[in-house]
Amino acid sequence: MIKSWLKKPKNIVYYVRSNQTLENIIASILLCLVFFISSIYEIKMPSYEIVEGQVSDIDVIAPFSFEVFKDNSQLQLEKKSLINSLNPVYSKSQEINFEVINNLNSIFTKLFRLVEAGERERLKKEISNLGYEVNYTELNYVFSTNRMQGVWEYMMVKSDSLLKLGIVEIPIDETILIERDGRAETVYSGTFNSVAKGSRQAAMQFKDDDVQGLLEYIFFVSLSPNVVINQYRTDELVKGKNEKITSVLDVVQKNEIIIRKNTKVTHLDYMKYTSMLNSEEYLSWQVNKRTILLKLIGYGLLAFLILTIFRYTLSRLVNNLGNKAYLLLLILFIVEVSLYLAFDLLTNISPYIFPILFFVLLPALVLSTKIGFIYSLFLLFINLLTFKMTGSVQLFHVFVAMSGLVLIDRFSIKKTFGTMTWTLIGSGFVIVMMLGLTSGIPFLQILNNFIYTVIGFSISLAGIISLSSWIESKLDIISNNQLLSLLDFNHPLLKKLATEAPGTYHHSLVVSNLAERAAEEIGADYLLARVGSFYHDIGKLKNPKLFTENNEDSDMLHDALSFTESAEIIKDHVSYGMQLAKQSGLPKEIIEIIRDHHGTQAIRYFLKKAQESNQETPQNIFYYNGPKPVSKISVIIMIADIVESKTKVFNEFNPEIVEKTIDELIANKQFAETQLSFRELKQIKEVMNVVLGSIYRKRKDYKLED
Repeated sequence: MIKSWLKKPKNIVYYVRSNQTLENIIASILLCLVFFISSIYEIKMPSYEIVEGQVSDIDVIAPFSFEVFKDNSQLQLEKKSLINSLNPVYSKSQEINFEVINNLNSIFTKLFRLVEAGERERLKKEISNLGYEVNYTELNYVFSTNRMQGVWEYMMVKSDSLLKLGIVEIPIDETILIERDGRAETVYSGTFNSVAKGSRQAAMQFKDDDVQGLLEYIFFVSLSPNVVINQYRTDELVKGKNEKITSVLDVVQKNEIIIRKNTKVTHLDYMKYTSMLNSEEYLSWQVNKRTILLKLIGYGLLAFLILTIFRYTLSRLVNNLGNKAYLLLLILFIVEVSLYLAFDLLTNISPYIFPILFFVLLPALVLSTKIGFIYSLFLLFINLLTFKMTGSVQLFHVFVAMSGLVLIDRFSIKKTFGTMTWTLIGSGFVIVMMLGLTSGIPFLQILNNFIYTVIGFSISLAGIISLSSWIESKLDIISNNQLLSLLDFNHPLLKKLATEAPGTYHHSLVVSNLAERAAEEIGADYLLARVGSFYHDIGKLKNPKLFTENNEDSDMLHDALSFTESAEIIKDHVSYGMQLAKQSGLPKEIIEIIRDHHGTQAIRYFLKKAQESNQETPQNIFYYNGPKPVSKISVIIMIADIVESKTKVFNEFNPEIVEKTIDELIANKQFAETQLSFRELKQIKEVMNVVLGSIYRKRKDYKLED
């Protein structure tokens, strides 16, 4: 009965237009049944009376997995212990470096001026003021501008080198944390110098040992420890370590025994029990019949609201979504929610194995990427509102769904299934790794999640490959893959058209450019517009020489025929085109475009000839059989077909051609069956003018000058 009803196009059209609310109500009831199963399962949550220190007379079994939390005193103790165990973070102070260099410059500026002035005694006194008793040899050595300049430059270079290496107050035989490039690194403190050690080493390396003692002293009084505690970075380290102290003590798995019968309830047992009582899962499971009823009503209203918004969004953004396509989306909704519920309540399997890609990519592949994107948004939204999987799993499903849709869009044109599979696995690894690292999950757990992800991807892709073709055939849905295969110029019909009717072939290519851009402009299915344009005139293969675009002398052939015979031949290209399309297995959408692309228009040339000759002929002979186009794509191709033909007659572009063509079609009521708006007609006119202007633009004749 259902199959026979679905085969009646009028019933389907009536159903789609009149019973969308009923569809949503039925789907909402089905979703409520799914949620009702969840609610019935929830009321089985047991309750116990447990007191710490007493002997339990029952086994307490965890009905779900939950985390055991530490108490506040234990957390504070761990934080205090952590702070005491942390070493401070050191860094090299640029301020101290500047002061050391500045002090050295100040000292040697004074000494150098005294040498330049020849003030030997004042030079000796100035060095004594520094706290060093200079001897005759040392004084005689530095009392030279060249030697003093050399000593000055040497000390500046060596001081800078010592500061870059690092100077500590007192070297200790242990490791310290030092900030380098914004990170705290562990360094052995012995790699740094003290002031005394650095001064001695630097002075000993001077070429003349006569003044090494003086240089060592000046180094000693000038240098300062520049490896000092960085309080800000130390506080940040303490804060970061505190944040990493987890409040989770343990994780109790579903069906694990928390407290054993006839055993004393320990403090740890009681912590597990209280953590279970305070968990959101437990609170949500403690429901009575009234709560279940209210919850069920809430689920029903939520489901109805989401599905209504979903249907409205599809109707606004997707043109001519049939009942069968919407039925497929509803079925996928119910199946996905049911399977998600089963994973949430009945299994302990990693949720990363859930085949979310199957439910997201199947409608994108079978219907369109746009529909798949809209569907996935609503699907992920209802999952997020309804189920309790962890946030990282929900984020994983969102990222995977969006990545899959992007790849499907690229795959439709350039990719193979194998390439897309490896790309998906690579993107899945990146997503799992990213979520794992941000959540602080151990690497082995991340690797485990990735293995489950690969299994889930494999299940999804196997299901898509197995079911997509079957769904397309059963629901009579044309997919992007089908359309793309029909764009292949090696298709038998296109090859035959190119060789036997080259004029019609090139006419179809121009029409496809016009129709595709116009469909894209108004948000219609531009791919269907392009494919439909390719095949709309294949019926001219029957008598290609009788059509002017294929034969300039076609008038001579028509002169040998009566006006009615010529009109029948011209009109017959529509019915013969439909026949060829059916024999070649073209989708019904393409066949409808072939049928509708002339509507019920007059075959003007031969109608006028018949009227001028005063022949008595039935008027319907000189009109196409129709019907008038219903879809927007058929209307666009009708306009593009006429506009291209008229433009080719004049062999130049005139913007009035498009406008007059549309006006004439409106006057002839060719758009009466379509929902095309005047705003969309204006958009079509503007974009066709742009395309035609670029095609028929006159080139400048660049003549070579002698």
